[in-house]
Amino acid sequence: MRKLKRSLIVIPILSWSMAAFGQTIPLSRDYMTERWADDRQCRAGFIFFSGGMLYSELDGRTAKWSLEIDPKRSDFGWVTLTHTEGKALRMRVGTVNPKTALLTNHAGILSGLYRCPFELRPIARDGSRDALIGRWARTIACDDVMQFEPRRVVSEAGGSGTWSYASGRLNLSYGKAAQKLRVYWLDRNHIGMTDGQGAVSGYRRCPGR
Repeated sequence: MRKLKRSLIVIPILSWSMAAFGQTIPLSRDYMTERWADDRQCRAGFIFFSGGMLYSELDGRTAKWSLEIDPKRSDFGWVTLTHTEGKALRMRVGTVNPKTALLTNHAGILSGLYRCPFELRPIARDGSRDALIGRWARTIACDDVMQFEPRRVVSEAGGSGTWSYASGRLNLSYGKAAQKLRVYWLDRNHIGMTDGQGAVSGYRRCPGR
């Protein structure tokens, strides 16, 4: 996971709080669940998925993310990133407005984070049906795996069904229950799935068959 740029932005400390202007925005998981970048051009961003997985567009690495709200300030808190090798990084974060946040990294450097368009697009070279075959999970620990086999899909949480996939559209059928999802390829081992309500969940490919 790349380090945030040090010389990105200089913002007065007063910008941490907009309370004086009646514009305090509470920090929450919903606020953070988006695509963010540390430059306004939104190059190589970070995607905070609702399931607790963080995906780096720069290097394709993932981490588990969690959020702790400051009990004294609703617009302050801490984001903790835990990587697959067990390393954890805790960073101070605060809201500025709906599209801008401030973050202090491990070195104490204050940087800006900018909300970016969620422009997930299917990747043609990875978007075949065969590319989905394997084990997928919403967590970096690969809990509750969903396994796609050539003719069926099996969930470790219980249950199995059938599936079909074409042009980024995934149809799942579990008995009488059916679900239609949109699949977006981040890279060959990471995908986003959007349900009918527009909620996006991130999945990573897990070891094994």
